[in-house]
Amino acid sequence: MIETLFNQPYSKIENVTTSLKIDRRTATKYLNELVKINILEVQKVGKINLYINRRLFELLKS
Repeated sequence: MIETLFNQPYSKIENVTTSLKIDRRTATKYLNELVKINILEVQKVGKINLYINRRLFELLKS
């Protein structure tokens, strides 16, 4: 999971399901827990939720 989250500054549920070989419901649960503890932020883009690692994004931006 850590490798998936730090590979890019954002992740989609599909990325997590594929890399961890888990179902969509489990991936959503994991990502939402990370949102609750402020590791990720969720942003709706069309029909897709993007889970953004804001700290990594800022680090890469600088």
